[in-house]
This record gives sequence, structure tokens and C-alpha cells, in this order.
Amino acid sequence: MMIFLLSYILTRIVDNIKAFDMVLFGITVGLLVGFVFNVFIPQLDEFGRTGRYAGTLGNANLFSLMVNFCISFLLQRYKLYSKFWRNLVLIFIVLAAHQVLMSGSKLGLLMYLFNILYLIFYIRVIRNITVLVFISILLIFLSGFFISNFMVDNNSEAFVRFQYLQDVFAGNRSYSDSDLLRYNLAVKGWDMWTQQPLFGWGYGAFVYLGGYDLYSHNNMIELLANTGVIGFLLFHAALIQLIIMAYRSDIYRKNNIIWTCYFALMVIVSSFAIVLLGEKLFWLLYFTMVSYLNMHTIQREIPAMTVHQLN
Repeated sequence: MMIFLLSYILTRIVDNIKAFDMVLFGITVGLLVGFVFNVFIPQLDEFGRTGRYAGTLGNANLFSLMVNFCISFLLQRYKLYSKFWRNLVLIFIVLAAHQVLMSGSKLGLLMYLFNILYLIFYIRVIRNITVLVFISILLIFLSGFFISNFMVDNNSEAFVRFQYLQDVFAGNRSYSDSDLLRYNLAVKGWDMWTQQPLFGWGYGAFVYLGGYDLYSHNNMIELLANTGVIGFLLFHAALIQLIIMAYRSDIYRKNNIIWTCYFALMVIVSSFAIVLLGEKLFWLLYFTMVSYLNMHTIQREIPAMTVHQLN
């Protein structure tokens, strides 16, 4: 019901670019407050290590994912900002690098790399080819040994997670108990779906019927187990609808199409590590995007001044 209410409110109040920017500004400020909490009031685990950064959301994986979603929204509007606001966006992205790393989210790190590549190769902040090649090589280098050993606090849970990831790729150890648990959760969710394939067991059923008292950590599995094929198709149809709306838009159509395809890709990739179906922040971003695309789809003849205001 909260998600339906959120969709109703957003599609009616976000009817101009200023309203869109205010929603984005509010999310960004909330994440920046989380940045401050993470740095100055870090949580400690039972071993005295710095806990994984969770910001104001209370969940490290969700925090990392929402930081990356927020960056993707900021980059969509990047070319339309003034030089001053562009610099602020870049500062936010730089600060986000540390936060994503310290969240210990492997998916978050992958998403952040996607955003940096999007920023460099599509937004093209750097236009010098030599510098571009150098930074590309540096990014590849940083994504491996250098990040996990030198850029991460070695007295933190995040360091342990990235060190473990490096050991797995190096063949020095097997998968952790956490990875095996997630695999078992996915298997259980698949078994539940095969028993109720069309409509599933009902919203939230996996937590109570899965036997682990946990959600599945996999959006696709959770969709199938809880809502069946119907819910699975409806969720992904919503992503396709964004791309269709972008194709029908009249202003910045190419940019809108690329943005919606990129957003859909981020959602699908992130679906393998976190459940988005019931996350209100995800739906806030989704319906804000719907409102934005509606603003850029003109069904009638309008004055040139109105088009200028939309831009």
C-alpha cells in the first residue's frame, strides 16, 4: 500500500524539472548525511573492527546500491547542470567511492565501476584520448589487488570481504558460509516456485515459509517464489515500460533511451544480490523517472518557451 501511495503522490507532484531536481536533491542530501555518520560515528563489530558502512539506511548492501542509483540519476542530468553543480556532482561521486568500498558490497563496487565507465565513455568528462586510456587502465588495476590491499581499511569488515573476494579469484580458498547460504536460499526459492508457479505463495511468503527466517537476497528468486510468473513478468514489464516511455519522449529522446536502458541494466544486475520488490526507495526512484519521462512526452503543440522551461 505504501508503494501504491508513493506512486500516486510522485506522479502528481513531480510535474516539472524543479520538482524532479528537488526529489533527487533530497535523496542526495540523505546519502551525504549517511556519509558523515559513517566517517565520524563508525559502527564496530564484536571484534572491534569498523563495521560495514550502512549510512542512514541501516543495510550496507542497500546503502551501496542506492548510492549507485543516485549517481546514475545525477549523471543523466549532468550535461544540463551549470559548471558549479557539475563540480558538486563529481565531488559526490568521489566521496561515494570510499563509501561504496567501506560498505563491503561486492555488487556495489561493480555498480560503481559501471557508473564511472558511464561517466567517462558516455558523459565524456575527459576528452583527451591519452588521459582516457590511462584512466581506463587505472580503473582495471584498482578493481583488483590494489583496492583490496591498499585502499581499504584493513581493520574493517569491508576489508575482510574484499580480501576474501581476492582469495577466491586467486584460487586460495573456497566460498564462504555466506555465499553457500545465499545459494541454499536461491535453491529453496526455486523449489517454492515450482510448487506454485503461476501466482507464487504470496507477498513476503519466502521469509516465513523458506525455513531460514531470511529473505532470499535475490530479487528474481523472491519474485518467483512470492508472486510467481505473473509477478515476475509484471516487475520486468515495468522496466520495459520505462524504455518505451523514453522512446516516445520528444525532448532528449536519445539521452532518455540510454538512461532508461542503463537503469534497467543496473536493476537486473543488482537483482542477483538484493530484493528490490518491497524497497520504497527503489520505487521512489522508479516513479520519479516515470514522472520525468511524462514531462518530456508532449502530446500537443506547445509554445517554444514551455520547451525551454522543460530543458
